[in-house]
Amino acid sequence: MYTAIWIASGLGILALLGGLSASSALGLHLMRPQWTRGRRILTAASFSALLPMSVAFAGLILEGDVEETSEFLIAILALVVTTVILAILCLPAAWMLTRHAEAKDNTSPQIEKAKDVTPLITG
Repeated sequence: MYTAIWIASGLGILALLGGLSASSALGLHLMRPQWTRGRRILTAASFSALLPMSVAFAGLILEGDVEETSEFLIAILALVVTTVILAILCLPAAWMLTRHAEAKDNTSPQIEKAKDVTPLITG
């Protein structure tokens, strides 16, 4: 029973990170279209990983035992490695949404103005 709870929790966390990454990628696609695709994807994945990990960083920095610097540095290193792993896990969702949004932008119908239009009301 406990194994099922751990598996469900892990899948829920991955789904939450994927949703956060995809929504960040969509926001960057809409707000920063002049950025390159790679820059938007990396920014969305990094933001999605740093947002939940900021609580752990703040807790460690504010409540951590700073007197023992070796343990403190190991704890900071562990948090940085975990953040990098989470950012790597967030990359596919950001990449898929960015690619899908760019494909939708390229296939949008273009309304062209006719060149030989005469006005309906002449004065």
